[in-house]
Amino acid sequence: MSTSDFRISQPGSGDPLVGAVIALSKHHQSLLGQLGYQVFHDSAGLGCLLVAEMGSSVAGYVLFRRRRRDRAVMLVHLCVAESSQRLGVARSLVDEVAVRNPAASGIGAWCRSDYAATAAWPRLGFDRGVTKPGKARSRTQLVHWWRPVADRSLLICEPDPDGIPTAALDTDIFRDLKEPRHEFVESHALAAGWLADEVEFVVTGHVAAEIDAASTLVPALRGTSNSFRRLSSRPEDWEPVRSLIDAHVTDKSVGDGDRRHVAQAAAAGATFVVTRDEALLAASTRIEQVAGVQVLRPSQLLVQLHAGLETVAYQTAALYGTSWTIGPSSEAPSKEQLRRFVGPDERLTHLAMRVNSTLAEVADGARLWAITRDRELIAFATCLPDGNDFVVTALRVVSSVPQRTFCRHMADSLRRHASRHGFQKMRIDDALPPYADRALRDEGFQVGPDGWWASTTPGLLAADDTEPIAGRLVGDLTPTEALELETQVWPTRVITGSTPTYVVPIRPGWALELLGASNSTPSLLPRPDSLGAAREHVYYRSPIRSLEAPARVLWYVSGGGAEGGFRAVSWLTAVVTAGPKSLFRRFGPRGVYSETDVLASASPAGLATAMLFTRTELLERPITLREARGFYSQLSQTGFLRSTRRIDEHTFVEICRRGFPA
Repeated sequence: MSTSDFRISQPGSGDPLVGAVIALSKHHQSLLGQLGYQVFHDSAGLGCLLVAEMGSSVAGYVLFRRRRRDRAVMLVHLCVAESSQRLGVARSLVDEVAVRNPAASGIGAWCRSDYAATAAWPRLGFDRGVTKPGKARSRTQLVHWWRPVADRSLLICEPDPDGIPTAALDTDIFRDLKEPRHEFVESHALAAGWLADEVEFVVTGHVAAEIDAASTLVPALRGTSNSFRRLSSRPEDWEPVRSLIDAHVTDKSVGDGDRRHVAQAAAAGATFVVTRDEALLAASTRIEQVAGVQVLRPSQLLVQLHAGLETVAYQTAALYGTSWTIGPSSEAPSKEQLRRFVGPDERLTHLAMRVNSTLAEVADGARLWAITRDRELIAFATCLPDGNDFVVTALRVVSSVPQRTFCRHMADSLRRHASRHGFQKMRIDDALPPYADRALRDEGFQVGPDGWWASTTPGLLAADDTEPIAGRLVGDLTPTEALELETQVWPTRVITGSTPTYVVPIRPGWALELLGASNSTPSLLPRPDSLGAAREHVYYRSPIRSLEAPARVLWYVSGGGAEGGFRAVSWLTAVVTAGPKSLFRRFGPRGVYSETDVLASASPAGLATAMLFTRTELLERPITLREARGFYSQLSQTGFLRSTRRIDEHTFVEICRRGFPA
């Protein structure tokens, strides 16, 4: 009897063949473990059950699941009937799984080391990987077996259909995590649970070889290089990239091993290289330009991933464990300070001349805006009034911080300053580095004959306006389109008349932490000192399923007194209802709540709602409840402000008119 005597099929959820599979699984339950009957039917419905039929009987089956975070196919059951063993049924089933999942990174399986199947896995094309203690009382070791799908010899990193980026760890970061070396707190921030669905950590062939070599002296490293997917490292792919790096990175302190590692990561399509090597980080801008891969320290990666979790128009990133300020200064940076801001195609003398020539016009209002951290200059802009325009003549961020994030914050702060001081337009008169171009585009700036510019004139685009905007009437815009347009024309507001608008009550303590809405109320929670990044733009509450997003939010600080009333406005960008622990894992690092606080917000059914908001503005003049009742009578209803309520968008306009007086 041969493989031609059986056929492989994929039954549907209600197929009688599923019942025969369940019967075969029960016969081998002592080796396979028990699965609920519904699991088989559900797997069949998802196309994750393949059956080998021989005549009218089941010769074997394979049940598997597809893992999103790393695109692996994980075998749950691989079973062959006793009468059909040694006929190639198992091999045919596994081969068919590979054929039906061509984009999978590979096929994985966990199997007890004392099972007879241990000898069979290599014959099915699997390589032995890491081990872990089993859950049974005996704690017998489980062995992870892996068979590549995209490549027959290595685990290839290919573009992820779900858009999950890959980050190649260098040897130091890898060892920090695996030995572990607890003194490197920055590296251990990468173990946060929320990262699993946002990035895949991988290793290059170079790093895997270094880890294997180090394992002879550090037993804790033995076998750990298999715990991350390994990138392809064919010389014909990465050597040309290495040549480009060598030609453009002339700093000899960037070692040969680092160059090889970065080249392999770039050639395999990795998005990031994660390192704490200062020489490599100093060369990050040049490397990104020639190799297309971003070289970041762990904290920078966290900030960037946070900034990309939701597609929102304005994202503020605050760095844990740091203190940085922004404000005008008349003190010009020294040439030594400016050296850290010079781009790969820029000369230090040209940047210094641009900065100093602007600041020489101090009598005309020229200023240096600076962001510092621990007294170290990390971002700056030189600005000069020019009639009705607020002109930025230089805008730079040092490469050792998340440049795009800081540049966005700087651009937003300068735009708000220009609006408050009556300028009609903010203009960038500078040949900007690539990260600044991306940041300005994110902030709604537009490119014109004179470079990047943005409006800074308050106004109102209303639903009854008859002039079309980009070919469409304001009243026809969706909330998403209204948010996008308002990002460009701010401080003009886009009022469609139908954008969902909510009043959200918030206690004074949380208002301080989330909105910065008071200088007199003591902080309810200290800012965490653990390394990482957060946008303090997530608010948890008991489940509410009636919220829509995007939407406008009016923040009402409850409790009365001087700190009460309507204090701020925002755009709500996402509403997620789930278990509180799940919400905290996903959004916790960006907010001010502890896990205990999030658990306390859950309903008896064990669910909570996370509200993500952005583009927050504090009202220049808070609106008291008494004043608001004068133009919105519903606020007089008993209990109206005890929970989140939807109101009409015109009430939002009235509060903005009073809260942002001209």
